[in-house]
Amino acid sequence: MLLLFGLSSALAAATLACGQVCTQVAPDKIYHPRPIFRLGPLDGCETGEPPQEFMQDAWYASTLAGSDQLGVLAMNVHGEVVGTYIATLEDGCIPRPFVWLPNDAYGLLAGVYDLLTLTGSGAAEIGYAWDITDSGLVVGGRGGIADTDGSLCRATSWNLQSLPQSTTFQATDLDTSPLTPFLWSMALAAEPFADPLELLDIVGVGGQRCSDFRMNAAFNPATMSGSVISILQPAGSMYYPFVNGLRNWACDIANLTSPVGAFDWPSVDALGSFPGTPPCQAVGGNPMSCEMPFQCGVAFPWVPIPKNRPFRQFRRNVFVTPSTLIPDQITGVRSISHWQSSVLEDNVVAGLVKLLDDTCPRLPALWEYAIPGVSHELPLPSGITQATAQRWREMPNGCGTDVVVGWNADGTELPNGVVWSRCMSGGPWDFCVWTADGLQFTTPPLRGAGYNVMQVYEVKDTGEMLVIVRDTVSAPSAQGYYLAELGLVCDGDGDLLVGAADLSFVLAAWGSTSSMGQDFDHDGIIGASDLAVLLGQWGTTGLRLACGGDFCISEELPGIDDAPESLRTALEAFGFDCASHFCAAARDMDGALLHCTCETMHAIINAVEESQ
Repeated sequence: MLLLFGLSSALAAATLACGQVCTQVAPDKIYHPRPIFRLGPLDGCETGEPPQEFMQDAWYASTLAGSDQLGVLAMNVHGEVVGTYIATLEDGCIPRPFVWLPNDAYGLLAGVYDLLTLTGSGAAEIGYAWDITDSGLVVGGRGGIADTDGSLCRATSWNLQSLPQSTTFQATDLDTSPLTPFLWSMALAAEPFADPLELLDIVGVGGQRCSDFRMNAAFNPATMSGSVISILQPAGSMYYPFVNGLRNWACDIANLTSPVGAFDWPSVDALGSFPGTPPCQAVGGNPMSCEMPFQCGVAFPWVPIPKNRPFRQFRRNVFVTPSTLIPDQITGVRSISHWQSSVLEDNVVAGLVKLLDDTCPRLPALWEYAIPGVSHELPLPSGITQATAQRWREMPNGCGTDVVVGWNADGTELPNGVVWSRCMSGGPWDFCVWTADGLQFTTPPLRGAGYNVMQVYEVKDTGEMLVIVRDTVSAPSAQGYYLAELGLVCDGDGDLLVGAADLSFVLAAWGSTSSMGQDFDHDGIIGASDLAVLLGQWGTTGLRLACGGDFCISEELPGIDDAPESLRTALEAFGFDCASHFCAAARDMDGALLHCTCETMHAIINAVEESQ
């Protein structure tokens, strides 16, 4: 993955009007899901824990920004993916954490691994994986279901780097201190790479006072203790004077930034009744209604100094006076871009804003981390009334287009992945938009049929996307929800070239009713029509979106393990995977930043060589 530095906050804040989109040209190199791992069944579980509603809302078909729906899948710089799947037991279903390795790593062969199984845990233990760092540290939780009475869930980490050195791979609880302020806890995110000057920051959420009252959390792996990051609340809220009056959580963090997250509805007995320490009953009525604007995206200030950074509230428009009578200031934050940079303010935050009109729509939105008071709202595809942006991904110069991914946020509709790409002829925040299904080769089947791309989580430099797919056409035993790569149609081996190897995949699967990767026409069986599609695509290379050029095609580059130790240490300190990636990033650095980076790397190289 090429690691580039973000857009300058000095870019103009021009955006398209609501519903307006730039001129689209149908992509001539189109997509198809390549399944990686089956996450769970279509029909859920009617008995046991968690119930079907938990499975679908929390892991597959999330609709709004919130900690329940965050971190289902995360990918590090090496393309390694973590998430949570549903294991089916005799008496029901339970969530379990997994890691997918696209290449051999950590003493393991490429493939999918259950993290609890690797640690020797029993088949009935519950666990979650939410994030993975570039060095292979996975964070999540285990032991119970969050937001339930008496939950034993504790924030947890798994260090994959310890696998080659140990025959017993251990999970490490991050919140076992008897002084913990949390009844239960969950680690949702960790900094992408370790800061050589301090501990890796790990953040998330914990239950405080009662199981369903969440507070932002930080976890110290050295002391295995959890703490509240900040008790500050958004100014202007009617609950602002009351400590812990709003539930909140930290959902993501990048290096050198404050954790980002959100507040939602208050925890009080009734409107107008505000004890000093509110009880746990939520406000009556629908807390997500247009009349209750308590959702707010924020960056939590680190306390105490020296990590102290300002409280940032990601508003739709900072010039609108905060008021309970102005519900168009509802915002939700899902992620912050993971720039491997010493520039604090270049990150981009993704999420949603709520507009003020009769239909109460929620629009996908981006914020510049340095300018949290003005959102850059994204257009919606035809037929979609609400959506959320999951992740901003800036591509290298001349290597594809800047891309934003997410999904629709209308709880009454089957979720559908959404993809935005920057309009080359527009302003810096003008984007084209498609549903992920609309990028697929065939005319998209009816929603809920075929291979429906429900959510899009990440984009690679190659243009391939990390997605959750709903399979309703395969044989009943194979139907379900899948982690998949949305890649080049007919490209079965992922080399971004349709050729002889891909033909062999189709012939080997001939007549199969459970081979999503070769079922190009979505009819549930591999046959002559799929072969015809492949022959029609023969020789196709690479991927593209209409608003940008072709994406990069991966080339063999020297890995970081091949570099001298001193250079490897310097590259790792700045988050680079190899020297070629640093050289690519350097093209976009201004003179002062490049000089500072090179001088620091030089100092690290000298220090390492002198110590040898």
